[in-house]
Amino acid sequence: MMKIPFYHRLDFRIITLFSLVLFMGSLLGLFGARYIAERDFHTLLHRQFRIASNMAENAFSQIGQMGLNETKHFLLHHELHDAIDSKNTQIIQTQMEDLLKESNADITILLDHQGRVFYHSQDPQQTGVSRISHSIVRNAILNNEDSISILQELDNFIIYASGRLLTPKNRLKAIILIGYAINDPLIKNLSKNTDIGITLVRRRAIMASTFNEQNKRLKTIPMQWVNYQIMLQSYHIINRIRFNKTTYFSHAQQLKLMDPMQEGSILFTIPTLQLDKIKYQLLHEFTLLFTLQFILISLFGLRFSKRLLKPLHQLFLFTHHKNQKQLQCSERDEIGALARRFNTLFRDIQSKNNELEQRVEERTKDLRIAKEQADAANNAKSEFLSNMSHEIRTPLNAVIGFSELLLQMVTDKKQANYLSGIKIAGNTLLTLINEILDLAKIEAGRLEIQRQAIDPRIIFKELEQLFALKIQEKCLKFEVNINKNFPTVLLLDDNRLRQVLLNLISNAIKFTETGNITLNIKHNNNHNNTIDLIITIQDTGIGIPKQEQDKIFGAFQQMDGQRNRKYGGTGLGLAISKRLIELMNGEISLQSQVGIGSIFKIILKDIDIKQESNAVNTHQIVDINAFLFKPAKILVIDDIESNRHVIHEHLSQRNLEVIEADDGESGVRIAQDMQPDLIFMDIRMPIMDGYEATKQLKNHPKTKNIPVIALTASVINQHSKKQFDGFLSKPIQISKLIHELSHHLKYTLQEQQAVILSPPKQNTVNTLTASEREKLPELIEKLDKMVLRLKEFKGALELDKIEIFAHEICQLGKTYHVDYLYHYGEELDELAQNFESTKIRTLLNTFMALKQPLKESLT
Repeated sequence: MMKIPFYHRLDFRIITLFSLVLFMGSLLGLFGARYIAERDFHTLLHRQFRIASNMAENAFSQIGQMGLNETKHFLLHHELHDAIDSKNTQIIQTQMEDLLKESNADITILLDHQGRVFYHSQDPQQTGVSRISHSIVRNAILNNEDSISILQELDNFIIYASGRLLTPKNRLKAIILIGYAINDPLIKNLSKNTDIGITLVRRRAIMASTFNEQNKRLKTIPMQWVNYQIMLQSYHIINRIRFNKTTYFSHAQQLKLMDPMQEGSILFTIPTLQLDKIKYQLLHEFTLLFTLQFILISLFGLRFSKRLLKPLHQLFLFTHHKNQKQLQCSERDEIGALARRFNTLFRDIQSKNNELEQRVEERTKDLRIAKEQADAANNAKSEFLSNMSHEIRTPLNAVIGFSELLLQMVTDKKQANYLSGIKIAGNTLLTLINEILDLAKIEAGRLEIQRQAIDPRIIFKELEQLFALKIQEKCLKFEVNINKNFPTVLLLDDNRLRQVLLNLISNAIKFTETGNITLNIKHNNNHNNTIDLIITIQDTGIGIPKQEQDKIFGAFQQMDGQRNRKYGGTGLGLAISKRLIELMNGEISLQSQVGIGSIFKIILKDIDIKQESNAVNTHQIVDINAFLFKPAKILVIDDIESNRHVIHEHLSQRNLEVIEADDGESGVRIAQDMQPDLIFMDIRMPIMDGYEATKQLKNHPKTKNIPVIALTASVINQHSKKQFDGFLSKPIQISKLIHELSHHLKYTLQEQQAVILSPPKQNTVNTLTASEREKLPELIEKLDKMVLRLKEFKGALELDKIEIFAHEICQLGKTYHVDYLYHYGEELDELAQNFESTKIRTLLNTFMALKQPLKESLT
């Protein structure tokens, strides 16, 4: 181990630094000593102020006792008794003046037995005034005692003594008050004995004070005494006041023996010069000591710090100079050893650094290649989704469009049912494509929330109407509860909110066989004209196990056991719903119990409340068959003939003339020649696409005002949509097509004819004979057994079993002569032959009610 001389060792330097700590400790000691000295001085001040207070009280008591003795002595004068009996004011005045001279008092007052003034030596106009409000007078009248009290009289404090003049029967005849003023001479004389300044104060007026050197009354307390009221409330606090350029320690307290009806206090003062001398002397000594210590330690530290900091400074420069090869240090202490070790480490680090730089360069190159490949794969995926969307939607447009057209033409029920199946399958495929595209757009961050002022009640009403048929088919109950005082207009993306609620309510209906589905809407008001919108969808369905609840919001995730074909689905709906809610600054949660049901709760936070006049309704429900358009000319530009043909067939049935063009270039030319009222423009076309064609139409004076509606099977961004006057995605739904036309063409709404249902077949149970009625219990028993077989039809319907079931019901109706059973079986058989599965389920749900008329006829 390397030996280091003592004076080079760091522990020696630590001792030096410790000496600085001792120096700082000495400073703290000096300040502590000063604090203790000042605290002891304040204790001495408190003691002196208490002594002065006691002496003042004793002095006031002696003065009052002297007046009390004089009063008792003068009460023996019979002339005063006779003058009061005869009410001789002249003799009363003479006697009271004698009392004033004999007692050397400042004021004498004579009161009658009710406290009214007979005589007042200083203010004769007080005659007749009642003094019963003063405590000294009340004590003399009510308590039958002589007393001493301090009152405020004639802009001064007076020490009063009271005497009672009695009748021969010891009844009160009169009261004599003798008063001595507490004036400046009296206060100065008392201050000499205590060596403390004394001031008597009533409110902010000075009654007497040692400050009055010119023998002139001081009318108000100086403004520097702003803490006077605080001094009165804090008995143990010593304050400072400044008067006539002199600073005093002050202590104030309420004036004792004072009438409660009056206000006054006594202020004691001592000049601060004595403590200031001690403080300044201590500060002067401390400054000299500090300066001396600082000079000595600075001289010692200046030389020593150079040796201490020089190697550290070299180490600092070495770390900042990139071109320096090694640290130069000749020290033989710990720092020198550290420098030499540092040089060794530096060489190792340089070697490792060169190796790491080479590896980082190689990894960076690999990562750059991987990123380029990932970007290419992501672009290929986006391009693939866009192309697949276009390629799938294009044939779907023909499938769904022609199925809708054929449904209007076909009268055969079985053929209509086949077409309906084709249409349903096409819409199911379209929904799947839309969900996949929505998920891809969300993951890519390209899905934007478009908020506008809407009335949310319209959305809830639409949902209630939309699911009415499904609810009726499954014999469920659907309730919509909206909180009272719910805002009329909110700033929301109604399309995305509708999409989420459609998915959740559709799932609730799908997984609920019996019971009810409830949609609750509430809100919490915030302070900044916003609300938190709370929506819950509650059902009484199959429920979700707790271990499965975390998975259902994942993409392509379904509850275990659901992957069979009973319920179907892709598992995308809840994943998309959750991400849409999060994009709208909200959250979605789930509470569920197997066999009881599920509750999905949505909270959309900080939704702006808008004025009612700003609300728009973008999804007003109007039957498309009610639209009757005025004659108009429509131009359809699309390179696919089937797409043009579908639109042509739909529009030609509605009093509209349709012109076709198979590419953008010919479409622009036809539009300029024939001036149509509206143009449907496909986006992807050969020769000239829809964007360029629309740009030329909008720039031409003849066609710039013609509305152009975009038709596309691809996804277009918001900026591209601004080129067009409207937008329709393929496959085109006839309802959206008609509603889009209604925004640009003139039309009228015709009244719809109400559908008249044929009355149900009459029950024939009442026409049965007595012998036939006797067999009804046997029929009811057979029907009960058939009810158990209904469980076979809860899943996928097997139409051959349905037909057998229907034939059995018909046979029972024939055997037991119950006509309505026979008709029920006939209707069920006809529905099975026409593949109308939805109506079959609705009819099967009414099977339980077939027994009721039979039971009623027996009773």
